[in-house]
Amino acid sequence: MRLSFRQRAFFGMFLFLILLFLGFGALSTFTYGKSFRNCPGTNCRDIYFTSTNSNDSPGSIDPGKDKDVGQTFCELVDSDVDGFYDTVLVSVYNTYPCYSSQVEAVIFNGGSKNVRISEVQVDADDELDFSITQLTGYIIHPQESVTTNLFLHVKESALESENYRFEVKICGEEAFGTGLGWWKNWKKHKTFSKERIENWLTQIDNESSWLGPTTVDGMADYLNFPPGVNAERKFLGHYLVLRLNVKASFLSLLQTHDVSAYDTGNYLMLSDPSAATLEEIILAIENKYNTRPTMTQFGIMKNICEAINELII
Repeated sequence: MRLSFRQRAFFGMFLFLILLFLGFGALSTFTYGKSFRNCPGTNCRDIYFTSTNSNDSPGSIDPGKDKDVGQTFCELVDSDVDGFYDTVLVSVYNTYPCYSSQVEAVIFNGGSKNVRISEVQVDADDELDFSITQLTGYIIHPQESVTTNLFLHVKESALESENYRFEVKICGEEAFGTGLGWWKNWKKHKTFSKERIENWLTQIDNESSWLGPTTVDGMADYLNFPPGVNAERKFLGHYLVLRLNVKASFLSLLQTHDVSAYDTGNYLMLSDPSAATLEEIILAIENKYNTRPTMTQFGIMKNICEAINELII
């Protein structure tokens, strides 16, 4: 009996669904990640994910391999049903030891205030190793976005043909400047303990040629300027605050800053003064140690540090 076109189409669709079930039915069993911690201060109506993709979607060759075996799917989820995507759901299928892939996601600030990323949470299974773009302290300005990349790797001890599912969430808070005055008043707002600040000061002392206090009393000496203090002393105070803000995750080393208006002659010798990362700026300042800067040059470095601390640039 000869089948009509409609019957052949129906039969083909039926056969496709059967094959789909047989081919992917085994993928329905997942190893889930751990439960999430709460994100205090998060306002997902301001920051949320707008897109995501992986480098090993269905039909593509596994990264670094010559066959298509494993697959990594990622999708956006509105977990609290408020109209904004606060979660990236990652599903990894048919894996094997040493399988690896990469997931990219874009985080957008749809609000009207600066938002600081306080944490990016990835609660994956213990059989997965992962690294993620360190965005803690990164400030997203209104109507701007930043991209984060997650690199996952299945441990060598894992089993063949395993499936994993985990989520990526963002935690954020409104960003405000934490300049000289904020750190001078640490005892009043008690955001950080004396012990924690002194631990940061010790780390900074080991990392910086310019800075030296290792106690909160020594910090106070750096941050309190007597009348008539020169530009060098002011620079040291604002630079110490800059380094403390990095330690406290108030600032991100990956953040770019336009310092061109503060350093018109490019005294810091930055490759791109209009878009220099904080890491590049700090390295440039450290490179000026033992070069005998003039008071004008100390003023340049002081103004840059102060502007970054107060979120002006």
